[in-house]
Amino acid sequence: IMEDYNIFGLPSFVFFDPDGAEVPNARVLGEMDAEQLASTTMDRSGRMLRRVQLTDAEAAATVFELLMGNEVAPRREFIVESSDRLGRERIDA
Repeated sequence: IMEDYNIFGLPSFVFFDPDGAEVPNARVLGEMDAEQLASTTMDRSGRMLRRVQLTDAEAAATVFELLMGNEVAPRREFIVESSDRLGRERIDA
């Protein structure tokens, strides 16, 4: 699998759309060591999953590209300008 998807190390997450195509710019590769991954992301007692339903896929794709893209300045501007609309109860922390 690692060769098929050009993954060089673990842990790695690769996301796919409903048609089975890889979602561009959505990989998480080696962000944490195995112990950190086990105690955070993989520990069911400490994580929260939320169902998200999209009503505007085009707007969601635009924001996703903004947040996951290579341009830092627009991403920072978006985060700063949007921060006042985000209540603490909506953050998975």
